[in-house]
This record gives sequence, structure tokens and C-alpha cells, in this order.
Amino acid sequence: SAYSSVANQMLLLDKIFVDYPELRPYFYSGKDINNSDPLYSKTIGVAELILDISYSIKLQEKHFPQVWPYQWWDVYLIEIFANSPLLCRYLDSVKSLYSEDLVTLKNKGETKRQMEGTREKYKNW
Repeated sequence: SAYSSVANQMLLLDKIFVDYPELRPYFYSGKDINNSDPLYSKTIGVAELILDISYSIKLQEKHFPQVWPYQWWDVYLIEIFANSPLLCRYLDSVKSLYSEDLVTLKNKGETKRQMEGTREKYKNW
């Protein structure tokens, strides 16, 4: 039941990106956005949905570890935080509403983004 719930939530997120493909780069390709952009409200809504789903899954990991025997969700979250400056900023602005686990994963994602940016910057040297 717990796994099914998460699967349905992730399918809902997938459907959003199918219905609104213009939002996907803000979460998976490192594209940034400012609050004057016409898509800003939609991207914030998706950011909140991602954080809510993530928070739910992290709670389930603690209460139902047999359903989540691997850290695959952490890997996904680190990756999405690494590729979404918007998601990181939004979590920073509302972090009192979410768990410290999510903030830790965000920090790891930001570190990954910085390290990859450094490698990209110096790869031709």
C-alpha cells in the first residue's frame, strides 16, 4: 500500500511534465527562473508537489523500512536538487515545513551541482 501510494504520486508528477513539458527543464536540466517569469507560479507549484512527495516518502522510509530497503530515493533527490536551483531555493524558503533529511539531501545536491560546474569549467585545461 505504501509503495502503491508513492508510485501514484510519482505518476502524477510524470503527468504534469507530460502536460507541461516547458516546466521540466527547471527540475531536470538546471534551468533557473526568476519570480517575474510567467511560468514562475507553475514551477513553484511543481516544486511544492515534489517536496511534499519527497517528505511523504522519507517518512515512509522511517516507518516502513522493509518497503524501502535501498537508498534509491536519496539518489533521485540529490540528482533533482543538483539540477534545480529553483527547488533548492524554494526548500530554503520553507524548510521549517519539511524534515532535516530533505535539507541534507538538498545540500548534497547543491554540492554536486557546484562540483560538476567546477569540472565543466576546467575540463578543457
